[in-house]
Amino acid sequence: MMTVTTTYNALNVLLLTLSVSSYTLLREVVFYSTGIKKDGSIKQYLLDFITLVLPILVNFTLGAAYHGRINCLLIALLIIYLGFKFRWREMELYPAWSSTYPFTKNKSCVTAFRSYVTLCTVTAILGIDFFHVFPRDFAKSKYWGYSLMDTGVGSFVFMAGLVAPEARDPGILSHKKKLLKKALLTSTVLVTIGLIRLGSMSALGFHQSEYEYGKHWNFFFTLASVKMLSSLILSLPTPHSISLVQYSWALSAGIGGLYQIFLNHSITDYLRHFSKDENDNFMDANRFGIYSSIGMVSLYFAGCAYGHQVFKKRETLWEQFRLLLCIVCSSAVLWIAMLVANSNIEMASRCFGNITYILWATAHNSALLASNFLLEFIAVLVNKQLEDPWIPGCCKSCYYKDKSRARCCCLLSAIAANQLLFFVIGNLLTGLINALLKTRKIHTVPAMSALTVYLLACTGIVCLMMARRWSIKFW
Repeated sequence: MMTVTTTYNALNVLLLTLSVSSYTLLREVVFYSTGIKKDGSIKQYLLDFITLVLPILVNFTLGAAYHGRINCLLIALLIIYLGFKFRWREMELYPAWSSTYPFTKNKSCVTAFRSYVTLCTVTAILGIDFFHVFPRDFAKSKYWGYSLMDTGVGSFVFMAGLVAPEARDPGILSHKKKLLKKALLTSTVLVTIGLIRLGSMSALGFHQSEYEYGKHWNFFFTLASVKMLSSLILSLPTPHSISLVQYSWALSAGIGGLYQIFLNHSITDYLRHFSKDENDNFMDANRFGIYSSIGMVSLYFAGCAYGHQVFKKRETLWEQFRLLLCIVCSSAVLWIAMLVANSNIEMASRCFGNITYILWATAHNSALLASNFLLEFIAVLVNKQLEDPWIPGCCKSCYYKDKSRARCCCLLSAIAANQLLFFVIGNLLTGLINALLKTRKIHTVPAMSALTVYLLACTGIVCLMMARRWSIKFW
């Protein structure tokens, strides 16, 4: 019974997050219908907030119990609207497969995917503190389970692999010293943020569950260790200068499989019988964060495998369509593999980073990537009747990164351009709000108001930076 419940939860989480990509379509329909221009104005930002952010907030809180019906109704209304608005009978529904695919310069589906996952995570990290509006089923599991917040760290690691420099351009591996220096700089930034978070949590007396990562370990240390370990592996000498990133699937399966064997025969009991009173050293006190990082390296290489294919040069519509089919089919295979692992090995454990969790996180994120990729194809068809081409989630200014064009503040592009900053701002504001308010006792209306203001602040900062063309990334 527990197995059925937990795997059902995994599918429920997928449906909850999968529907998020439809909000991109809602955004474009509203922009098109109202005639509001994507010119970096406050109107554009507010419309982005209403169509992209508020639906996520409602789905994660008050509408959580009805998210399936709400999203099905929304999608049905959008389809009906498009059916009346566009002349589908006159549209070239079977375009020339040899025609040039319009979104080869940058992948708008990757931008949307990264932004939505980050936005969902930032919404959840504060939402979980408001007991009256945020379902307890979405909270992180103690050891095993499939909840919304269990997807967080796995999604970030997968995204890091998806857009890693070595995945986008395997040729960079010929400059291994440069790769290692960049990885070291990135890891140093993440460790610094992690130390600041650890120090501020201790100074302010905030409680952090040691069953999450450990006594001192946190999310940023996991990202830093995964980045450094994966870069070291990719920098290993190979015969005939073979690029290891081409074998990312093999690396992911090998590391994940060996780590699972290690879990089964050596450390599962050690991890399971965790006691706060027996943490004599750093290793014992942070066992969850340290050991799960090994499994996260496997997940990182799974992301690299997808990134290597997504960013490979494919000029024609047929080549991109085959890629979409491959992503969909691989996601389906991974879901089946996850269900088999859940039944025959053990349930997914974010704390342990076991093979079932790796399969679940990869299947979940590849499905989200595919849903955003599908919107690109819808855009290809719809653009045949639009004078101003629709770029899902973006505009010409941010998509082509042309400084001569008008400024914009497209929300998804702004989050993707400042992803780490957006997440750090969310963490800082979460701590501030918890220090000022007794979030667990706040009722529905003030809780929703606080969450709305919080999301306005987080998104407003990155959109302002986008409009001003500011960036703090130096690594």
